[in-house]
Amino acid sequence: MKRSENRKALPKFLLTLLIAGIIGGFIGALIGQLDRQIFMKASANAAYVFGYYIVPWLMIIDAIVILVFCLTLYKQAKALYDSWDQEDDEIINRAEAKINSILLCTQIGIILSVVFLACLYAYHFQLDRILTIVAEVFFFFILFETILFQQKAIDLSKIGASEKTVSVFDLNFQKKWLEESDEAEKILIGKCAYKAYISTNFACVILLIASTLLCLLTSAGLLPTLFIAIIILVNMSTYALEGRKYNQTGRKLD
Repeated sequence: MKRSENRKALPKFLLTLLIAGIIGGFIGALIGQLDRQIFMKASANAAYVFGYYIVPWLMIIDAIVILVFCLTLYKQAKALYDSWDQEDDEIINRAEAKINSILLCTQIGIILSVVFLACLYAYHFQLDRILTIVAEVFFFFILFETILFQQKAIDLSKIGASEKTVSVFDLNFQKKWLEESDEAEKILIGKCAYKAYISTNFACVILLIASTLLCLLTSAGLLPTLFIAIIILVNMSTYALEGRKYNQTGRKLD
């Protein structure tokens, strides 16, 4: 049976490798025809225009979007919880969906704000100190509203889960939240975590290839490739070590 499955899967696997090799060869040939100096100058100019003229406004927009989006969703979720009769699970599901959207929005918003701040330091710190200070103020505002909305969302979700008592400010919040979750929630968390693990590995492989190609075209150097490789190694080794730990005889999942 195992040999039969291998034989069935092998042609598709080899075809994928062939297509990847053809695409890689085409990209390599294209890179060989490019003038590296022209490409580096064009990319540097594009990065400067983005970092100097666009990023400051993006920082402000990021702060406003988080505030408006999360505040609207929080009010809607609170209204659903207020109307809950302790029986209708559909109301709870709709409220939880809005809470999850709040958490996702805050996470994306804070990551983007860090990227924007890095761009501002790269292109404004020496040229426009006032603009840098304004951006820093908005960054800390984003940080504050992110923490606030996450705390409000988590506290609101506890209405539908009376067994949850951990504070969002607890340094071991994630561990304690998992411990206070029931079996169904733990299964859901496990499935979502596995999907995130697969997606992260796939994204990192793509970024690893892209960063390697950038070494040929720009003066980006080794660090981007090294950082991405470290993320892959940490992700895969943690998964493997945890799997080995829980595969021990009599090991309890907790």
